[in-house]
Formats: sequence, C-alpha cells, structure tokens
Amino acid sequence: MLTLAVGSLGRLVPRDQSTEVTAATLNAGARALMAWALTRRDDRHAPPGMLPYPDRHADGNYDSLADCPPNLGTAITNHALRLGRLPVAGEPIGTPCEGEDFGTGRRAMLEFDARDGNGDALWYAVSQNLLDDTRSRQYQGAIHGHRALTPAALRSPAASQQWLTICDAAGNLLSTDAAFVLISPGVPLAHQNRTTTAPGPGAFLDTLSLPAGTSPCRGSINHAASPRIFVAAPRQDRFNDTLIYISSQQFIDQLVVRAIGSFRSEIDRAAAIHPATGYPHPAAIHGGNCDPTIDAGFLPLRDQGSCAGLAGWPRWDAHDDPTSWYASLHYRRVSHTEAHLSVVGCNDVFVLRRHAHARISTLSRTTKRC
Repeated sequence: MLTLAVGSLGRLVPRDQSTEVTAATLNAGARALMAWALTRRDDRHAPPGMLPYPDRHADGNYDSLADCPPNLGTAITNHALRLGRLPVAGEPIGTPCEGEDFGTGRRAMLEFDARDGNGDALWYAVSQNLLDDTRSRQYQGAIHGHRALTPAALRSPAASQQWLTICDAAGNLLSTDAAFVLISPGVPLAHQNRTTTAPGPGAFLDTLSLPAGTSPCRGSINHAASPRIFVAAPRQDRFNDTLIYISSQQFIDQLVVRAIGSFRSEIDRAAAIHPATGYPHPAAIHGGNCDPTIDAGFLPLRDQGSCAGLAGWPRWDAHDDPTSWYASLHYRRVSHTEAHLSVVGCNDVFVLRRHAHARISTLSRTTKRC
C-alpha cells in the first residue's frame, strides 16, 4: 500500500500503485488546479476561487480545453456537465464562461499536462459551488443568495448540499465536502474500450458496489454516471480508479489567503501614498468615508477631509453588495504601522505591519486556519 500526503492541499487515497508516477501526477494536478483558481488578476471581473468546467467528449473530442456550455445558469445544476477530463489548457477564448472578461482567455493558466502511470489523462469532477459559470456575463456566483465565494457563502446551507461526497469500500463516509476530485482511470478493464474517437466516461471510470453503509455510501456507485459520489478503494478486478480530493476547508483556507493578499495590497498602497498617517482610519459604515475618530470598522473607500481612504479596490469584488468580500471584512487600525483584518466566518486574524522604507507590509496570522 502506498500512502502519499499532498502537503496541506489534499488527500490522496491509499492505493496499491504499480508506480509512483500516478501519485505524483495527481498531486501535481491538484496543485495546478488550485493555482489556476487562485491566480486571477485583480483587474478582471472573474473572482478568485472559481474552477473551470471539465473537458467533455460531447463536442466530439478531448482537446484539453474546458467545455463551457451555452446555457449558463442552468447548466451548473447538471451533474454530467461537471465531470470530464482535466482541462489542462484552461478555458478557450471567446466562450460565455469568460463573462465580462470576454476575449482575454485563460488558455495557458493551468500549466500542467502530465499523464498518470498508465499514460492516461486525469479525470476531474467539480462541485457546483465553485464552477466558473458567469450567468449572463455577470459573476453572480454559484451559491444561491451569495455573489462572492466568501467563507460565509461556502459554509452556508445553500452550499452544504452541493459539495462532493467521498466513500470508502466498506461504505464508510469519508467526506461530504469535497471541492473537487481528480481521478487516474487505471488500465482499461475488460469491458472498457478506449480506442474509439472521444470515448465516454464509462470507458475510463469504474463502478463499485458498496455494502449497506452510511447513506449515501451504499449500493452501486458509478464514477462515470454519479459525479457527486466517489469511492476511495483499493484496486480490485473490476475497479482500479485512483483519486485525490480537496476538502472545502482546505479550499477555503487557500482562498482566504489569496483574497487577503489583494486587500493587503490596497491597504499598503494607501499607506504608501500617505506615509505621514500610514494605515488609513476605518469607515464607520459599509462603503463609508474615512473616519479619524474611530479605530475599528469597515475599510474606508472614500476620503473625508484630510482622512484618506483607499485608492482602489479589486475589480472582482462588488463592494456595494451586502454579500461581497468587502462587506465580510472587519478592519482595525492599531497604529500607523499596524492593522488587523478579519473575515466573517473565519476565526483567523491577519496582522499587517509596515516597516521603514519597505514597500509592502509583513503579513502574519493568528491561527493559520480559517
């Protein structure tokens, strides 16, 4: 049995591997996909955290590009559209999934094209909560009632039913909150024909019958047709899928660090513009003016006399929306060289400290876990 930990990112199921190539490929694929989701630029409308549609065979080929369906907003609820090969070339230019960033393309962003130990491409299933589905070219978010992928949104009742489920071979429930799953399909089984043009998921992914276990870990689980439930099991004569998954907690931890990095940049920029006063004073109300009489509140978006607010804000966050990242932030100015940021739904506190002649602050965390 081979057990491989994937740093702090994910969980690789222990398997009897013929080589370590598959394990390394799954590990690298998970990291590349996380990087793709978290490295969107702040001058784009698409917020960090969104994941691509898979590369499916419905268009007649596997071209390594995400297959963005034309009926955005309704397609997101179709489980079959959230299962396919890992789109290592990213999203194609000129599709609805680009939304207001239309024409920019993200083809080169995944930067991963490794094969597993059998020479096969990895397969990929993604939670509805994180799917890059723009809904009429406006990034309204995939979670009902929430525009942004904040910790509060990702832990909301609306999100809780849309994560992926992982079971073991005994019918035990391993996870009910997987953000995405990557699968090495293993060598073809006797009934699987992979020589045709763009064969379907059934030619790669397997089925395993589970004993009466914890619901929904019971009965026949077909990876090719049930893309919300997956089985982590040792290799068997009729089942040789190997998978890795990232939990919602792991995803949120990474996403919060990414988002805080953008807000930190805006706070640092304001302090650099006004070195005499350093970090700005807060605003008393959502979206309000800088208020020199208070030390805790919202980040200030506007000036008030000599009290200067922020000079900008990430394009991907609608600060006037009550479900935005901005609305979920609490800001405290400790001094002209120290400030604290916290996020609703996250017990962590991010501490920013400016040092003489430094262009950016140092950043530390109180718990290192959201």
